[in-house]
Amino acid sequence: MPRLHPLALAAGLLFAASSPGQDDADASIPGSSVPMSPVPVTWKGEDLDAATLAERVPLAAPVAARWAPFAAAHDYRLVLGDDAQVLLVLRPEHARQSARSERPKVKKLLATLHATVDEVTSLLGELEAPEPPVVLVAAAEPDYPALLDHVATIDPRLQAWAQGPARRVTGFVLSEPLAASWLDDAKGQEEWNPENELAHRAAQLLLRRLAPQQPPWFALGFGWHVEEAVKESIYCYPYRAGFVWAAEHTGWDKRLKSDFKSSHRKQEKLPAELTMEEFADWDPSRSPATDEPEGQGFDHHRAGVAFGLVRHLATAHPGSLVEVARGFDAAIQEGWKVVISETEWTTDPNFRLPPANQLEVLQRVEQDILSEVTAAFAKGKLKRHPPRH
Repeated sequence: MPRLHPLALAAGLLFAASSPGQDDADASIPGSSVPMSPVPVTWKGEDLDAATLAERVPLAAPVAARWAPFAAAHDYRLVLGDDAQVLLVLRPEHARQSARSERPKVKKLLATLHATVDEVTSLLGELEAPEPPVVLVAAAEPDYPALLDHVATIDPRLQAWAQGPARRVTGFVLSEPLAASWLDDAKGQEEWNPENELAHRAAQLLLRRLAPQQPPWFALGFGWHVEEAVKESIYCYPYRAGFVWAAEHTGWDKRLKSDFKSSHRKQEKLPAELTMEEFADWDPSRSPATDEPEGQGFDHHRAGVAFGLVRHLATAHPGSLVEVARGFDAAIQEGWKVVISETEWTTDPNFRLPPANQLEVLQRVEQDILSEVTAAFAKGKLKRHPPRH
């Protein structure tokens, strides 16, 4: 069974409408057995019925239809980004202000989405061929259990996850299906910003579309790098519980500078140079609160290293993130195979790519990568974008 990485995010839904004279039960997307449902999808300011959507954006129609039952049951709205790479599923509070007018909050979400896709494209390159949109759901807290149930209907392998671990957190990011969700109205949320949630989780989904299986630190670091580049702040903290100080939303490079002072490293009894063991096996979803090994859960130092290392790769070695992501994906998919017989194999869902193997992937970019990033962290000046020549 493929390993799935639940993290925080929103999933999307879509419906297609039947053609005149057709019975709804018999209507389906042309060239497909996927049924169509009468829920419009907003694209470039226009509400499209299913038939029109299938004609104008054919790759979006099956994705929309897959998520239709949840959207219809909870009166959610479906909005496709202008570039058709992300389908937003928005709770009823985000309904149109009028037939021709969007609510200011939706305008901000769409602007953030556009900037996020542009940023990810600058890091990972243009798509080699058109791809179906990934799905982001901005869920209302009362609807979250039903959302998880719907995810499990899309992929029955997720039944145990949807009934157990997923209900102990307030969002997810999945590689199969390519969907994510965040709670758009969770009680007690203060240091929180929906645009940051969107930027972080959309970035992770677009990374996973390129290379589905990643070490958790790398997927999170990529999300934080993009979130900070787009919003100039960090508000998305998957798996973190407790109070978040206002000062924690910025200045991550400065905290890295402090952490990598030689005096601080000595005080913490850490080697002068960053080691893989400090971060490579970090999986914040494996929290002590859920009877998982100690040392997991959210960790400020590891989060900072994840963010800083991805940012360093993006800026000091432009284009390298594609090589690293594909390298991690290939290594994980090879490593988790368990041979049953000469003709059969399965996968180990608990497989973790060892730190030494992760280092091999990183060293394809720079042999002395750990020494290089240690020096960069100590300077405390991590740029958002590569220098322009």
